[in-house]
Amino acid sequence: MSSGYVTKKELAEHFLVAPTTVEGWIKKGLFPPGTFIKVGRTYRFKLQEVEAHFQSEALKLAEPDPEEGAPVQLELPLELPEARAEDTVEAEDEFAIPDFDSDEDV
Repeated sequence: MSSGYVTKKELAEHFLVAPTTVEGWIKKGLFPPGTFIKVGRTYRFKLQEVEAHFQSEALKLAEPDPEEGAPVQLELPLELPEARAEDTVEAEDEFAIPDFDSDEDV
């Protein structure tokens, strides 16, 4: 891979995202200094440096924080509670569907 700069469109194609996604990354400040240059409203990115930065960020996210411990594993309930008649709502009452075939004003 060359050490030259690529356009926003080329960067998007490399990461298999839309160019508008790259614009969102720019607005969020996800590109550290040195990985891009800006001239006017035009950006050019150092592909190798951007890729290395994103890989290091992904590794940081994958490692558990030693101060927080392991992530909590959420478990789904084994059984769902029984539905009670007083908890149900009649669909006809709440979601009345107008009769569009009649000539009456609704």
